Amino acid sequence: MAGEEKQGAQRVAGAVGGAISVGGHVTGSALSSGQNIKATVVFAGPDGAERERVLEALSAIQAELARLTGPKAPAANTLAGAAVDAVKKVEPSKDEIGGFLDSALKTARETAEFASVATKLAPHVGTVANWLGGQWQNLASLLV
Repeated sequence: MAGEEKQGAQRVAGAVGGAISVGGHVTGSALSSGQNIKATVVFAGPDGAERERVLEALSAIQAELARLTGPKAPAANTLAGAAVDAVKKVEPSKDEIGGFLDSALKTARETAEFASVATKLAPHVGTVANWLGGQWQNLASLLV
């Protein structure tokens, strides 16, 4: 039904037109609202602003990879999209996100145009790698 979102086992009625109405505590939740193909995700919680920057960076990476052509390009774009979806989860797994991004970049490297987009990807990959920390700091090395 229009204006309703399914949350767990209950339906939560929201306002029509993309607004979200919540009658409870949503700290740490990713709330999504949108029309047609556009959606806005707002993160609540102590690291909400940082996750918002990571979501923007991952979305930019996906947009750049979507411009690639060749047989490996669709797989790279799909993997980048999986990373975007993973960061939207209530409790995102940094290892899952890092794994998707690592695979997306390794796959994209096999396309002819990768070198032309690598410089555009660098700041976004850096943002994500810094947030992921640990073993994922090497993601930027996949751009050279």
